[in-house]
Parts: sequence; structure tokens; C-alpha cells
Amino acid sequence: MAILTPPEPRHIKDLRSSVKISQQQSANLLHTTIRTWQRWEYGTTPMPLMAWELYAIKCEMIRNGTIPL
Repeated sequence: MAILTPPEPRHIKDLRSSVKISQQQSANLLHTTIRTWQRWEYGTTPMPLMAWELYAIKCEMIRNGTIPL
């Protein structure tokens, strides 16, 4: 079984940029604060794996038009 690690800050920002949403919109998707989001994206605090997985799923739903913004 592979050991998963938190995403690198650049991966968080790259995913956000790929769906063209703001930090605030990203924070809203995960029901967290903008400050928490910024800590994850700037690398101050590691993003929990459960948040990363949920964010990846929601970004895919944005791409598919399942989640309107």
C-alpha cells in the first residue's frame, strides 16, 4: 500500500488555477476560511489528505459542470 503525503503547495495552486477559481471560492468549496486556504496554498500548514481528495473531486465536478459557480 502506498503511503500518501499531503500535496505540495504548488499542486494546490495549480489545481485551483486549472479550474479558474479564486482562493475564496476554493475555501468555500471545502467549508473553510480564506486564511486556512492561504496557509495550505502558501505551504505554512500542510493540507490534510481528506481535504485534498475532496478538493480534487470538486474541481473535477466544476470541470464537468456538475457544480455551478
